[in-house]
Amino acid sequence: MSELETYYADLIGAVGRQDLASIQGLIDPSFVIHYDTSLPFGGVYYGVEGFFDFLGQLTGHLEDLKTEQLNYMEDANGEQYTLIIKLTARVAATGQQIETQVSELWTVRDGKAVEARAWYWGAAAIEWGTSAV
Repeated sequence: MSELETYYADLIGAVGRQDLASIQGLIDPSFVIHYDTSLPFGGVYYGVEGFFDFLGQLTGHLEDLKTEQLNYMEDANGEQYTLIIKLTARVAATGQQIETQVSELWTVRDGKAVEARAWYWGAAAIEWGTSAV
C-alpha cells in the first residue's frame, strides 16, 4: 500500500470512528475543500474547523449515508490521489433515496491534506428540499 493509500485509509477510518484527534492530525491548518455551490452543503471550507463544518453539513443533509470506493488512482509524485465513490443516502429534507457517484481529488503533503475538491454526479436531479440545518 502506498503512503497516499495509507493516508486515505487512516482518514476514512478516523471519520468513521468520529476520532476528532486523529482527523485533526491528518488535516493541515491551511486545508481548503471545495464543493459545488449548487449543493446545499456546497461552498469552500477552510482549515480543520472547515473540515468539521463540512462533515456536519453533509451529515445534516444526508442520512443513512453509505459509501463504496469504486476507483482509486494517484499521481507519480505522491501528492495527489483521486477516487470515485458510490454514495447512497436519504435526503433529510425530502426523504428521497439517492444513489450517485462522487469524484474527489485530494492533495496531501507531509502526511496532511492541504486541498480537496469533490463533484457529485447528477446532483441537479436530486430533490434537496429545504433543510433545517
